[in-house]
Amino acid sequence: MEPLGGTPFNRNILLAVDESENARRAVAYVGFLLGRAEGFRVTLLHVISLPEEDYFERAEQKDAWLEDYRRKAGAFLERYRGELIAAGFDGSMV
Repeated sequence: MEPLGGTPFNRNILLAVDESENARRAVAYVGFLLGRAEGFRVTLLHVISLPEEDYFERAEQKDAWLEDYRRKAGAFLERYRGELIAAGFDGSMV
């Protein structure tokens, strides 16, 4: 897809997500809008915000919390990826 004037169109989309309904709607919107268009790449991004250092009494608690959070984030990232693929994106482009 090239806009008028022949300048190449950027086909990379960075979509910052979390577990919120707004993030789910954003994923659905991108899928609806671009799912069948060719050549678009979507990168899903989620930033883990760690609690303050004194939140955990021991390093093991922090490690356990982080592992649990990563597992949960991985699950919703994979769910969003599946939604984009179902909307028509090539799996290698998500």
